[in-house]
Amino acid sequence: SVPMTNIMEPTTTTKTAFTGMPQGAFDLLEELAQDNTSDWMRAHRLRVLSDLRSPFIHFLEDTARRLQEDGIQLEGGEATCFRMQRDLRFTADRRPYHEHIEAVFSRGGQRIATRASIHVRLGREGSFLRAGSFLQPAATLRALRESMVARDERFLELARDMAQHDCGLTSKRVLKRSPRGFENAGTEELMDLLRLVDPVAERLLPLDLWRGEGIVEAVQDFAQATRKWRLFIEEAVDHLGPQSQD
Repeated sequence: SVPMTNIMEPTTTTKTAFTGMPQGAFDLLEELAQDNTSDWMRAHRLRVLSDLRSPFIHFLEDTARRLQEDGIQLEGGEATCFRMQRDLRFTADRRPYHEHIEAVFSRGGQRIATRASIHVRLGREGSFLRAGSFLQPAATLRALRESMVARDERFLELARDMAQHDCGLTSKRVLKRSPRGFENAGTEELMDLLRLVDPVAERLLPLDLWRGEGIVEAVQDFAQATRKWRLFIEEAVDHLGPQSQD
């Protein structure tokens, strides 16, 4: 049988403009949700590579090229695309595969633990873009919070601006109380944002956007809307050195 530890081999893409994900990509995500097993993936491996992963990497490469033309130095491609295999070591959910495909646009083409990058996901039930510092250690989060307080006017201005452009700050985890050391750090508006454990700017995307080149334009627009936020993160954690992002 075919080893299932890493079935997603390097994918070759063309230099042509991305024009949308094929219908086969959406069909595969739907089928995987109905039969999320190693047997299914083994049987459909070539389809996953040709109809889902390859066009998705094409999207990443073409979008990264256009971002750099816009003066935004973020990279995307094979190296920044996550595997679909799930880590089952610490979960009761035994499904072996994610039912989505995702990647990041980052400085230097890093995939994980990035300081200030854009995360993109395409799934059968939805899609999103997020901008933030991902998989950050405690020291990075504290440095970011300290910067939010020290530069509160600038931070609140960019947070409000992003909210007006449909990419407000949010988090999967929100503290019920103020984080330790920040109990009386500022206004109620600031305190609410300080309670975000992994603050990211988020924009939800309609799936139909992926059927054409509109998804590339959506990433370009999001990258511009979150540019000041990513710069704010870079400045906040710069003094921590490279170990904080790797």
